[in-house]
Amino acid sequence: MKELSIIGGGFVGMNVAVLGAKYGLEVTVIDINPKIVGQINKGTPHIKERYILENWDKIKNKISATTDYSAIKNADYIVIAVQTLKNNDLDFTPLISVVNELTKYLQPYTLISSEVTIFPTGTEKLIVNPIKEKTGLQPDKELLVVHVPERLNPDDMVHNIETIPRILGGIGPNSTHQGFEFYAQTLKLHVTTVDDIRIAEAAKLLENAFRLINISFINELKQGFDKLGIDIRKVISAAATKPFGYMPFYPSPYAGGSCIPKDSLLLLKEINSQMLKYAIEINEKQPEYYAQKIIQIIRSQNAKKILFYGYGFKPNSKYAINSPILKIIHTLKNMSNYEIKKYDPQIPEYNDFVSEMEAIDWADLIFTWGNKPSTQKQTYSIEKL
Repeated sequence: MKELSIIGGGFVGMNVAVLGAKYGLEVTVIDINPKIVGQINKGTPHIKERYILENWDKIKNKISATTDYSAIKNADYIVIAVQTLKNNDLDFTPLISVVNELTKYLQPYTLISSEVTIFPTGTEKLIVNPIKEKTGLQPDKELLVVHVPERLNPDDMVHNIETIPRILGGIGPNSTHQGFEFYAQTLKLHVTTVDDIRIAEAAKLLENAFRLINISFINELKQGFDKLGIDIRKVISAAATKPFGYMPFYPSPYAGGSCIPKDSLLLLKEINSQMLKYAIEINEKQPEYYAQKIIQIIRSQNAKKILFYGYGFKPNSKYAINSPILKIIHTLKNMSNYEIKKYDPQIPEYNDFVSEMEAIDWADLIFTWGNKPSTQKQTYSIEKL
């Protein structure tokens, strides 16, 4: 049985782990967090994503975890899936640390796939060159490296790691061939290869910068339409009846999550796009615009205790990274003296209350993000502001 080592036991890494185990690989997850390692080894999935939960009981015996990088000695394939976002800024320190550990144990002809979103030339600069310098392995000969940017969509009830097409670029034809065999034949994924690894790196940045530019454009239009008393959602719905040349995007208090802001910033640093720069500026100002609208509502209701019900990075999400609601709360606390607290049944570790009942009983006014609580108290949907 062939062995797959995955470096990083987070959202991406665990999806890859389950996929690999499902298709017959012996999987080892390497993570620096002993708590994550312990949970995996106890047979408990710490990432509560649909694809993982649906397959976990069938494959959990094929997945083990460790903090010890020497586990890669026997690996046929290595997938790097570490985060490069820290405190809302880019941070490649985790990737650099991973590469340093890899150089101690990497065996010739082991395929390395980086699913880490990175700048064009980044795979070569941060992975290939350091390994070559420290091990003497020759790129695209004994050292096989591909970049396959992850495209997962958290909380997606339709698409998952098996159904999302992938793009793959290698440091040379041998790497590309070995990478294609791994992803397309072993993991049974739909894979499109590109002839330059930088294309694969840049494509991921384009995908998310495209989204940010369009969302920011809609957000800017919303502010103008609000002044005119026009509901932009009705405008979008009307425009979406055109069957070609148009794609609907919707207003948001902030385009958050782990990918869109980070990837857009990463591309801006490589390509000095004025359009992208302006889109980022609009996105960063959105929480303040929504905070001002919320203050008007609070004053009209003469409320003092304000509850935000739901604060995932998108409505009904269980992930709070770069949450627009948390940004609104932070802005409101700087702008006003209202008592502001939060509760989300899916994110208990950050809640200000032990129970939903306690949260609702406390509040004078409730702003919802996604599902609404069962209450007779006045609620306002942030998506509809």
